[in-house]
Amino acid sequence: MAPLSPLVSYSRRRLPILRSLFHIPALVRYLRHERPDALLSAKTVSNLVALWAVGLAGVPTRVVISERTHLSTEVQQNGWRSLLPTIRRMYPRADARVAVSDGVAADLSRLTIFPATTSSLFTTRWSTPGCPNWQRLTWATLEKDFGTLLRAFARVRRRRQAKLVILGEDPLRADLEALARTLGLDMPGFVQNPHRYMARAAVFALSSAWEGFGRVVVEALGAGCPVVSTDCASGLAEILDKGAYGRLVPVGDACALAEALVATLEEPPPREQLQRRAQYFSVERAADRYLDVLLGDTP
Repeated sequence: MAPLSPLVSYSRRRLPILRSLFHIPALVRYLRHERPDALLSAKTVSNLVALWAVGLAGVPTRVVISERTHLSTEVQQNGWRSLLPTIRRMYPRADARVAVSDGVAADLSRLTIFPATTSSLFTTRWSTPGCPNWQRLTWATLEKDFGTLLRAFARVRRRRQAKLVILGEDPLRADLEALARTLGLDMPGFVQNPHRYMARAAVFALSSAWEGFGRVVVEALGAGCPVVSTDCASGLAEILDKGAYGRLVPVGDACALAEALVATLEEPPPREQLQRRAQYFSVERAADRYLDVLLGDTP
């Protein structure tokens, strides 16, 4: 199978940084007028904007930044290496740094030398429709290793009947549609409620090359859907407790991913066990931890 074309160009990767800079004056005005007790920002570029704005505003607002990705990998993949000195200079100015997984926290600490608090992301609530009489493998996240997923699924199809469902829109859609007829691929596009697909799936496949946390895996568990995931940096081994709640395979290994998918289809774990695991990452638990950090009750 020929490799898929890159998701985005180098120039497009820089656009979020440039767009975000235009918001700094408005945020400075807001901070000076409202003088909030605390400010929470999320994602790398937004974190930098928040820190710059608070410094320019000259207000005593407590700043909490939340990192949602494995930063060293993201910097390398997105061509943001020139931004790294700025991150190292600005991130320590935050009153608290929150990471969405232990892996992200460890990576962030290595990059900035300052510690980060882990605050797991959350599940959402959804309904559970009846299961269809055919099996699906569902993919529903961004910037994932499609090539490995498709090669693995081709191997699965040689051994049993199955259908792969990919949700969402992406520049790769045209490339993937060309494979739909030969691989048994279904692409509904953007859907308002992806959880109904998860609830009806026989297994959820995540072939990520890297992650920050992998909330989509928690959502699949919450729907009672078995999960097979790459053991990438970071978050996924934490969610699945090193394989106790779903099989983990090496990044980029289509053969291992296919074997894990077939094994899960043949012997799925109990739905109730998966749903109990998902509750560990509940909205209430995450909200309480964020509140502690915002109020300064957690270092």
